[in-house]
Amino acid sequence: MELGVRHCRLVPDVTINLLAGFSATVDGTAVEAGAWRLRKARDLVKLLALAPARSLHREQAMDALWREHAPAAAANNLYQAVHAARRALDAATLEFRDEMLTLAGDVTIDVDAIEEAARRALDAPTAATLRAALD
Repeated sequence: MELGVRHCRLVPDVTINLLAGFSATVDGTAVEAGAWRLRKARDLVKLLALAPARSLHREQAMDALWREHAPAAAANNLYQAVHAARRALDAATLEFRDEMLTLAGDVTIDVDAIEEAARRALDAPTAATLRAALD
């Protein structure tokens, strides 16, 4: 008897840099600026990268990015930005479920690394932890 093989899509390793200008890599390959197609797609990813638990309710995203638009227009723009962001990063990286947008999987964000190094330096201020925070 042959066992069936289930195919599952792995979420790629994504790195998002916010501090020295926005950039992103997927599995070590840089996402080209033209891949984003929409500036608001980049802005949406930036918002999610800085949001608690890397999640936002769709209303929060619409309010932050399209406050001046009517709700229907803002919702349409959100769906377009999500589509563009999924194409630029990877469809599995951006989840949209139960009105929540989430950066999913193994996402590394430079701001998180700096905050963690600073926290370690404050908790245990040794030459090594202070040097790591400065680096």
